[in-house]
Amino acid sequence: MSSWSLSLRSYAGTLRSLAGRLEAAPLHAVYADLHEVWVGPAATELATGARTLDRNAASVGGELRRVATALDRRASSIEAAEAAAAAEAAAAEELLVHGATSAPPPPPPTWR
Repeated sequence: MSSWSLSLRSYAGTLRSLAGRLEAAPLHAVYADLHEVWVGPAATELATGARTLDRNAASVGGELRRVATALDRRASSIEAAEAAAAAEAAAAEELLVHGATSAPPPPPPTWR
């Protein structure tokens, strides 16, 4: 694996971790508990704001997961290209070292 694909996979993992942390901490639950103790318009505003933040966190978390998936796809395509290039280089080296084991078939005759 190249450093590019490793970096992309690392970034993807970081984004997934961040998305999980954003989605795992529901703020509205914390403020609902606070609302039981502290009643009034400010507590209601805090609870409403917390629900909005939770929705935004879920949206951002989803977007982070989409970006992470795109990074993983890009890393996979880089790895596939590297593997193809390595196979091609190995085949070329094999030809150089051992030569062609059989001559290519002659071209078909052309009838006019």
